[in-house]
Amino acid sequence: MSKFDFKGVFNKADYLYFYRSSISLENTTNQIKILLRELDLKPKTSILDAACGHGRHANILAGMGFKVTGVDLMNEFIAIAKKDAKKQGLSVEYVKKDLRRINYRNKFDRAIMLFTSFGYFSEEENLLILRNICRTLKKGGLFFLDIINRDAFLCRLKGLSVTEITQDMMIDRVSFDSRTGCSINRRTYLRGGKRHDTEFHVRLYNYNELEKVLEQAGFEIKSSLGDWNGTPFTSNSSRLMVIAKKK
Repeated sequence: MSKFDFKGVFNKADYLYFYRSSISLENTTNQIKILLRELDLKPKTSILDAACGHGRHANILAGMGFKVTGVDLMNEFIAIAKKDAKKQGLSVEYVKKDLRRINYRNKFDRAIMLFTSFGYFSEEENLLILRNICRTLKKGGLFFLDIINRDAFLCRLKGLSVTEITQDMMIDRVSFDSRTGCSINRRTYLRGGKRHDTEFHVRLYNYNELEKVLEQAGFEIKSSLGDWNGTPFTSNSSRLMVIAKKK
């Protein structure tokens, strides 16, 4: 069973600070363009943003006229998302809930799960999340899932990476457990003279494994991408992004 320190990893102050480049408005806007194209989004399409975080995709989509529901486990992120939506005069439903326990049925036309927000739990629970998401979709609904490509991850694994912002550092010591298929990250935040340590495990998938678990959940893969530039997926792609259809 994988371990994931949600409070440690998704500490609002550190997470938004060190990931600010990755989650910038420019990057998010580019990702929205890919979602519009790959999910064939039409006016008034209903969308589930699973593990929506602080609403960076959900609020932009809502501003474009889509009916969006964002679900996330972290109270602090939901609060940010709601505050931003209110500031912009947007109508977005935000729900603080564990994706293992959502119970929507045939409610949404589309669902998205982005930025490696899948793979935090045991094999059974990861499958449960996908089944729950499938259940939320109307028949023929599409699901966009964006995770790390395990094949490329293992080829490029360095073991140590450091993100520096002025005098602050996020230090990741990363390894891989082939028995569980999980990456293991022992992370240290050094910020403002203070140190914070956390450890988290994420189940990584190659294409074949992901295809199998999606089929078990009730999906079939229709297409795949290897990055947010829209490049076709290959074993060397850094990302494994699939568009799956509810059977």
